[in-house]
Amino acid sequence: MFFNRIKGFYGRRAVAAGVAFLALASGVQAATLTGTFGLTVYQGHTGGTTSDNQTQQALESNTLTTTNCCNFKTFTGTYTGALNMNLNASSPNTVDAFLTNAGGTYTGTQLAPFAVLSTPTFDDVTIFVFTGTFAGPTTGTITHDDGIGLYDAANNLVTGLAAAAPTTAITTSFSISGGAFTLYYVSANGLPSVLDVEASTTPLPAALPLFAGGLGVVGLLARRKKRKVALAA
Repeated sequence: MFFNRIKGFYGRRAVAAGVAFLALASGVQAATLTGTFGLTVYQGHTGGTTSDNQTQQALESNTLTTTNCCNFKTFTGTYTGALNMNLNASSPNTVDAFLTNAGGTYTGTQLAPFAVLSTPTFDDVTIFVFTGTFAGPTTGTITHDDGIGLYDAANNLVTGLAAAAPTTAITTSFSISGGAFTLYYVSANGLPSVLDVEASTTPLPAALPLFAGGLGVVGLLARRKKRKVALAA
C-alpha cells in the first residue's frame, strides 16, 4: 500500500517538491569565514583610558581611524586565510602573531612599525579592519574578546559591541543581506585576543535553477495526470 501511494500522483509530487527543497537546503553550510580580505591596521597609545573611551570603539568613527585624534595607521593591504585568530595569555603579544595564528598570511604596505598588540589597562590598542563580500544572505556568529562592529554594503552597523569589553570571549550573532561588508575588531587591554567568524551563506542564484527544475517536474506530472483522466473519460 505504501509503495502504491508513492507511485501515485500525489506521492510523486511530494517527492519532486522534496527534491527541490533539498536542493535549496543543501546550499547552506556553516564554516569559518575564509578567503582574501582587504586589511587595514591602526595602532595607538591611548594612555590608559577606560573601556568606553571612543579610541577603543569598534566603529567606523573610532578616533584612531580618523584625523580627530591619535591617528596611527600602520598597515594597508590584504589578509588571506581564516578569520579564526586566538592568542592566549602565553602567546606573543604582537600583531604578526595575531594575523598568522590560524595559518593566514598578509601582504601590503607597512606604513609604520607594528607596536605591541595591546596592553592593560586599555593603554595600547590595535584596530583591525577587514573588508570582503558575502555571496548572498548570511547568518553567523562572531566570537570575540573585545569590541567588534560589522557593517553592511550601505555602511549600516549590522551588529557589534561599540566599546571594548573586558578580555573575556563572548559570541555575538549576526544576519546580513549579502554583498560587501566591513568588520572592525579592537584588541585592547592585553591578551587574550580572540576573533572567530562563523558564517552560513545561502547561494540563492545557484540554487534557484534547481528549485525551478523541481517545480517543473511537479507541473509535468500534473499535466500527465490530467491527460490520463481526459482519455479515460
